[in-house]
Amino acid sequence: MKKWRGIAFCFILLGLCFSVSTVSFAAKGKGEAVKQAKSYLEYSAYSKSGLMKQLTTDGFSKKEAKYAVERCGADWKKQAKRRAEDYVKVSAYSKEGLARQLEFDGFSKKQAAYGAKKSGADWDAMALKKAETYMLLSKYSKSGLIEQLEFDGFTKKQAEAAAKKAVKKEAKEAAKKLTKKKKK
Repeated sequence: MKKWRGIAFCFILLGLCFSVSTVSFAAKGKGEAVKQAKSYLEYSAYSKSGLMKQLTTDGFSKKEAKYAVERCGADWKKQAKRRAEDYVKVSAYSKEGLARQLEFDGFSKKQAAYGAKKSGADWDAMALKKAETYMLLSKYSKSGLIEQLEFDGFTKKQAEAAAKKAVKKEAKEAAKKLTKKKKK
């Protein structure tokens, strides 16, 4: 009988050790998730849902990811601003188009509007950059280009000014090419 009590005691002891180690492992998972979330936020801008997705992709459970997102100390409006600043460095957006992109990335409507507004973008320059890109890809008429830019969310004034400059630039470049061909 004493032998069985000893074996039972060992199983109980092992069970307690296992449950204690499981609890500490779970807590370590949450702590690691917070640490990883903070690390991501140092180098890139994330929306709440984007950070959750990244953490679960990295192998953290949904519970751990949610815990981390709630405790990482992120200001989601500032994250939207950072993401917007990144976007306008590499591509041309209208203020409305940029806000839509930020919403697509998981920011709330309010956060996206804030991010677009605070991005530091020169919307007239963005409209011109977008117009020039369109002219490279396909030859638009001035009115067609204006229509496309307005569809992208640029104001009528921005679209008209950008289209005028882009069409003029395109005509100038075409004239240069024609002059070079004639000289040959």
